[in-house]
Amino acid sequence: MADGQPWLATASSVNRFNGTAWELVEGLPETAVSSLNVDNNGQLWTTFRTVGQGAATFDAASGQWQTVSCPISGPASPYIRHISQTADGLLWFATEAGLATFN
Repeated sequence: MADGQPWLATASSVNRFNGTAWELVEGLPETAVSSLNVDNNGQLWTTFRTVGQGAATFDAASGQWQTVSCPISGPASPYIRHISQTADGLLWFATEAGLATFN
């Protein structure tokens, strides 16, 4: 849950339950969604199946997606398969080239 609401990724979209119905979240930079993840601060992240699209994070205040294309340390790869976060706040990106961190 991000923003206190359930989110759902399909093969071609991201949707949020508004308390009554599922609504499509517009502006996703790529439609081939691979995974959804919520970090320790409640920030929503998504990864994409399409090589080169990286990842994106959703800014609930503006309703906009921000793309993240390259990890800060570790093997750089534009294909991020999954994101996980440790208790100390460090984000780990599983890329096709190996593990990389993003903080």
